[in-house]
Amino acid sequence: MKILSINKNRGFSLLEISIALVFSSLFLAISVPSLARLKDTNLIKKEAHLIKVALENTSILSTRENREYSFELFNDKFQIRNSNNKKLKLTYKFKEGVSLDLNTPIQIIEFYSSGVVTPKTIKLKTENLSCKITISLRARVKVIC
Repeated sequence: MKILSINKNRGFSLLEISIALVFSSLFLAISVPSLARLKDTNLIKKEAHLIKVALENTSILSTRENREYSFELFNDKFQIRNSNNKKLKLTYKFKEGVSLDLNTPIQIIEFYSSGVVTPKTIKLKTENLSCKITISLRARVKVIC
C-alpha cells in the first residue's frame, strides 16, 4: 500500500502574502490622490470648454441673425438671451463643485451684430483648480487652465 505524502509547498507563505499586501497598499496610497486631481482637472476643463463653445456660438448667432445677444454669467450657471426682447435662448447649470469667481452677482457679455464683443475675463474654479477664460473684442475666446 502506497502512502500519500503531503506536499508542504502548496501555496504562499504568510510572509509572501504580507509583502504583496504592503506593495498593493503603497500603490493605492500613491495613485488615489492623483486620480482625484485628474477628476477635478477634467471636470473644470470640460466646463471651461463648454463656456468657450457657448461664447463662440453666441458670437456666430448674433452675426448671422443680425441681432444683439447677451451672455449672462452667474456663480452657478450661464444664460444666453436675446438683448432686444429679452427672450431666453439657453440656460446651462455648472456641474457640482464648479463655479465662477465673479466680483458681482451677475456678469453680462454683450455680443453685437457687427461681431464686436465687450471684452471680459472669466475665472472658473473648483475647490483646488481654476481656469481663466478671456474674450477679446472680436470674440476670440482663449482658455488657460
